[in-house]
Amino acid sequence: MMSPASLMLMIFGTAAAASQKCTTDKILPDKSCTPGAAFSGDTGCGGKPCTKETFCVSGYSKTVRAVSTEEKQAVYESYGVPGYDHTGYCDGDGGCEVDHLISLEIGGSNDQANLWPQPYFGDWNAHTKDTLENKLKKLMCEGTITLQEAQDCISSDWKDCYGKHMGDPRVEMERYEKEMSLVGTEKVIVV
Repeated sequence: MMSPASLMLMIFGTAAAASQKCTTDKILPDKSCTPGAAFSGDTGCGGKPCTKETFCVSGYSKTVRAVSTEEKQAVYESYGVPGYDHTGYCDGDGGCEVDHLISLEIGGSNDQANLWPQPYFGDWNAHTKDTLENKLKKLMCEGTITLQEAQDCISSDWKDCYGKHMGDPRVEMERYEKEMSLVGTEKVIVV
C-alpha cells in the first residue's frame, strides 16, 4: 500500500516534471522531477493486486509497460534534451532511453514522476541499471528483501543500491558484454 506521502510525491512529482527544467549528472535523475512512483492498489497492476506475488510472475512487466511517444517526448523536454534522443546529454554512443527509476519488475509505474532519460554510455548506464533491476527482483522474489526495500533502494540512489547488491559496475559490464558477444552461438557460458 502506498503511503499518503508517496502518493503526494507521485502526484506533485509529475506536475514538477512538466513545469520545470530537470537536471541530471547523467547517472541519477533529478529528484524534484523524478522521485520515483509505484503502482498501487488491489487492481492497479495490470488488473491484479500490486504485490510481490504479482510482480514475481514471469512476464508481468510486459502487461503494464505503457509509455506513449508523447510522454517520452515530455520526459526528454523536461530534462532539456531537445530533439529527444541523441541530443543534449544523450549525444553519446547509443543515446538514451526513457527509463523507469523504479523498474516495472518491482512495481514501478509509467507515471512521468518515475521516468527520466538515462544514457546507454558510461560505466553507470541503462544496461548497468538493468542488471540491478533484475537482481532486486530476484532478491524480492526469494524473500531476501521486501518489495518496499527494493523500491526504496533503487529510487533513493540507484548507484548506491547497485554497490550494495552488485559491487563494481565495470566488472558486471565486462560480464554483460562478454555474454552479449556470445549471443547467437550454440552455448552461452558466462563465468
